Amino acid sequence: MRVGVIAALALLAGCTNFQERIVDRTALEGPAKGDLGRELDVRVTGADDNTAAELVDAVKAELESGDLFDDVVAGRGTAPVASGMSTARLELELRATDAAVVNDFWRQRDGYVARYELGCTLTDRTGHPILTGPVTGLGFDDATDPDHLSEAKKGEIRAAARRDAALKIGRVLRRAADARADAALAAIERVHLPPGVGPVRIAAIGFDDDPAARRRHGSQLTRALAAALQRLGPDFDIVSMEEVEQELGSDPTSRPASYENLKTAELDRMVPRLGMRLYVTGRLSADGDRIEAVATIRPTALEAKELGTASAHAEGPGALALVAVELAKQLGAAVKAHPPAALPKKDDND
Repeated sequence: MRVGVIAALALLAGCTNFQERIVDRTALEGPAKGDLGRELDVRVTGADDNTAAELVDAVKAELESGDLFDDVVAGRGTAPVASGMSTARLELELRATDAAVVNDFWRQRDGYVARYELGCTLTDRTGHPILTGPVTGLGFDDATDPDHLSEAKKGEIRAAARRDAALKIGRVLRRAADARADAALAAIERVHLPPGVGPVRIAAIGFDDDPAARRRHGSQLTRALAAALQRLGPDFDIVSMEEVEQELGSDPTSRPASYENLKTAELDRMVPRLGMRLYVTGRLSADGDRIEAVATIRPTALEAKELGTASAHAEGPGALALVAVELAKQLGAAVKAHPPAALPKKDDND
């Protein structure tokens, strides 16, 4: 009897609280904004070469999306952080990692848990740390019997844990970038057109990307511009991007070869379905420092001249949104300075 009790106690002692194994110790601090540019150098310490490469890949996938960075690369060497660096730097220290089956006897919850404990320091190009603290990357499966988990599935859970760590870093950066964009959007002043002119229906058609650019941002900038144009007020009726995308089609080969040099036949096909009186096209380029764009607003009538051209540039994470806001301001001013003719009023007897 005594032997059985001792064996049972030993078994329970070997059991683990599942909830404790998935505790998130992430505690990032800092403004998450500064002179960051559009390129990021990532350096990993405390990990073997394979794990370091996997962590860099996870960070790259997360931070090269959502208007944060255009190029995220693995850093080389151990040069100290210094003022005047050409690129911002993200330093990750792998402090602990574990991937194992967890048996929770008391809660009858078993599963496979993978976790990475990282130290994070993000430094801008002036050498100032703007984001520091621990980051926990978690991935787990408590729905599948651990005895039936394949090695491939375990690998997917470990990859999910690495993505989770990268996501938490990206979330903080994205929140800071969104705050910049929200402030710029809130500052847009409404534009009032002469009586009888508005609401003027406008379609943001597209931007040509620089063929040499590392990443394509034309579609994202078009969406951001459409959202910014809506802030100009009730005198502007902006065609939804869903309608524009549907008209352009999902097949890239069916889309215009150049938005900036839109052909008459391509425009004629869009006007009846989208119903716009004005349309916006342009071009953009991006380098390691900033996003630059030029946009032109034109009437759909062939004989009419363009109403105006706008240009803008911005740096760092969130640059696309800031460029879109500035373009919207200038395009709104152009329409106000050269408003289209007032639409004829329908006769009451019609």
